[in-house]
Amino acid sequence: MNFSLAKDDTPSKQIASDEMTSLLKKFRGNPEAKSTLLNTFAKVERAKQEWESTVDALPELICVVDENGRVIRANRTIETWGLGSVTHVKGKDFHTLVHPVCAKPCPLESFLQQTKQKTANDDIIEAETYDTLLQRHIQMRGKPVLMKNKTDEVNWVIILHDISQRKEMEKALYEQNGRLTAINAINQTILATHSPEEMAQATLTHLQSLTAFQQAHILLNVPQTQKLRVLATANNGIRHFLQPGQEFPYTEFVGQNNHALNHFFLIEQLNELPNLTPVERRWQQQNIQSYINLPLVMGSTLVGILQLATDDPPTFIPEHIIILREVAETLTIAINQSQLHQKLEHSNEELQDLLRAKHEMIENVSHDLRSPLALIKGYTELLQDGLFGELTEEQHDALTILETKGDQMFFLINRLFNLQTIDKHALKLEEINPQSFLAEAAKAWQVLTTNKSVQLLLDIPISLPYLMGDLNMLNQVLSNLLDNALKFSPEGSAITLRAQAQSNYIIFTVRDEGKGIPPDKIERIFERFYQVDKGSASARKGAGIGLALCKRIVEAHDGRIWAESAGEGQGSTFFVSLPTNNTP
Repeated sequence: MNFSLAKDDTPSKQIASDEMTSLLKKFRGNPEAKSTLLNTFAKVERAKQEWESTVDALPELICVVDENGRVIRANRTIETWGLGSVTHVKGKDFHTLVHPVCAKPCPLESFLQQTKQKTANDDIIEAETYDTLLQRHIQMRGKPVLMKNKTDEVNWVIILHDISQRKEMEKALYEQNGRLTAINAINQTILATHSPEEMAQATLTHLQSLTAFQQAHILLNVPQTQKLRVLATANNGIRHFLQPGQEFPYTEFVGQNNHALNHFFLIEQLNELPNLTPVERRWQQQNIQSYINLPLVMGSTLVGILQLATDDPPTFIPEHIIILREVAETLTIAINQSQLHQKLEHSNEELQDLLRAKHEMIENVSHDLRSPLALIKGYTELLQDGLFGELTEEQHDALTILETKGDQMFFLINRLFNLQTIDKHALKLEEINPQSFLAEAAKAWQVLTTNKSVQLLLDIPISLPYLMGDLNMLNQVLSNLLDNALKFSPEGSAITLRAQAQSNYIIFTVRDEGKGIPPDKIERIFERFYQVDKGSASARKGAGIGLALCKRIVEAHDGRIWAESAGEGQGSTFFVSLPTNNTP
């Protein structure tokens, strides 16, 4: 290995020149051999110069030292490191060259001693250290080189690599990993809690292990009262003057210094502020010198604030502020979601209370209406029987109308009452033959459909699995579906009643060719009191209870009911799926 030499350092060059002169004399009578020899020497010199230029361009400091530790050769990095001129380093002690003034113990000196103990060519010594004199992180490598001369002396190649940039990157990566670990721990803790108070306290607990502060608190904004409520506090040896649950006006935290609570700000010297807020004055009394304000902002809404205070202003370094900002963002989202969840739960409780009140009202009204209707119906029958005297034809017709309307009222009240009371426990189960059940129901409706010039078609297999169900209840379901189909079917159209077995279910379908159901309303038709077209004459004939009652009855049988329609004017199909009894 060859390196740049000082211009006045000529012994080796002189030796090479003497050797070349001696060789040329031998080939004085042979011009061709002499020319070849000169070309060879020129190539060797060019290669040597190229190698020296390459080594000089390397960023590492490379030196060859002898057995006494003195420099034989060095590359020009010796100059870029400010250790001297490459033309004047030969013969200087390498350790003294690098460390003109050295304190003990010296890692470099120790490394050189270890390197000298190695004499085999394949032995490499490596070490890393921060050199306080060079003010660099350096990687040191040493390798013995056996010189092929008469004495077979051992020299050493010493390479010092400046790895400061790599160390800085490693440090930054380590700090970033630490920040991510801390933030992840805080995030996990926040997500594991439920109330804003628990989130706030967990956050401050984690922050105490991350950055030093004497006092800290998290406040929740209560815009309705123009106050801030204390969610959590933390202290380090100084009793906190705020307590969780307390509320304070904005003016306790905002003074004439115009530090808006919805903005980030850092007060480095509290004593230098001309006008202090009440909270700042309390801190000053406790020797607090610096504090940081981190707003918890969702959009343009101030959710709350996080404030940390210390008696040591340099505590809040940029790396910590980055973490605090990210923690504040996570805490803001978590508190906002918690508040929304609490509002939703409160709304759900209110809704449940209203539903219970509605159910109780319907039951009470249904019960209260039955008694007077029973009296009306009873006296109507007495009058019709002539118990209070003979009736004229007009009076008899009037009583007939009154009786009919009374029956309708009873029917509606019973539906309303059943809607509230039907469940699985209210069913009177019996074994039902679907084919017989459907055939009997169709026979009862045949007259009504014929009167309206509507054809009732049946598609019912002879052999179907039996059902366990409440016959009266299922009759109500089928009657209601046929009634709706007839109500909305035009003259000359057809209604199809079909049944089929699928797996462990029997599916009944009632299809009509009527006005159909709009796609955006088909999911709502089973809601109680809901009507697709309240203004139509057909809709005015019902109260919007029938389909809701059908759904209640079918679900009590562990079944399912749904509807399909291609749209307005294209008819509707209602499906009822009921589990079979599997009894032949």
